[in-house]
Amino acid sequence: MSDYISIKQYDEMNVTAKDDRIMYDVSHTSGIVKGCEITYSGGNTIHIGAGYGIVKGALFEIYEHDETVQLTESGTKLGQIYVHFDLSSATPIDIVVETGASLTPLTHDEDANFTNGEYDIQLCTFTVGTTTLSDLVVTYPLVTGAADFALDFVGKRVHFNTDGSIRTTYQTGEYVVTSFPSTAICKDELYSPGGTLLATKVTSVDSNNGDILETVTAE
Repeated sequence: MSDYISIKQYDEMNVTAKDDRIMYDVSHTSGIVKGCEITYSGGNTIHIGAGYGIVKGALFEIYEHDETVQLTESGTKLGQIYVHFDLSSATPIDIVVETGASLTPLTHDEDANFTNGEYDIQLCTFTVGTTTLSDLVVTYPLVTGAADFALDFVGKRVHFNTDGSIRTTYQTGEYVVTSFPSTAICKDELYSPGGTLLATKVTSVDSNNGDILETVTAE
C-alpha cells in the first residue's frame, strides 16, 4: 500500500463529513433543492417555508418559520436574508437577516471545504420602510439534480439542467435567462437587477462541454 495516496470510499470504511462534502460539491451547485417558499406576511415579517438545500456539497434543512426585520425610524433601507455557511464556526450554518444603506457583499469561497472557509446563499432581497417591507424578490438558485453543476467561464456562472441544457447564467450585478434549443444555439436574454431587458444575443455552444463560446454584452 502506498504512503502517498489513499481511497476515500472502500469496503467497511467510514467516510468523513469533509470528504462527503467534497464529493457532492463536484456534482452539485449550491442552492435550494426543494421548498423554501418565501412570502411577505405583512408588517415587518417574512415567512420562509420548510425546505432543503445544498451548500458546498453539504445538505441542509430549513424549518418553516418567520423572520422579523427591524423597521426604519425614517426613510428606507435595503435588506437581504441569506444562508451563511462557515466551517470555522461552532455554528457551521445559520440564516442571517441584514438591513442597511448598503448590503454586505456575500462570501463565495469555492475552496471552503479545503480552507474551513465560508459560503453564502442569498435567499431574498427587500426594501425596509418605517411600517412595512416592500419589493420582496426571491433570489436563491435552484439545484435540480446530480447532473446540475456550475461552470466558471469568461466571468460567468452557468447552471445546467439534468438533461444537459443550460438553465441560468449569472453575472455580477445582472442575471441572464438562457434557453438551449436542440440546434445547439444558445439564446441569452440579459436583464438588469430590476428585471429590465438589456440585450438579447444568440451564441454558439460547444456541445461537448457546454462552454459558451461568445459572451453576452449589453447593447
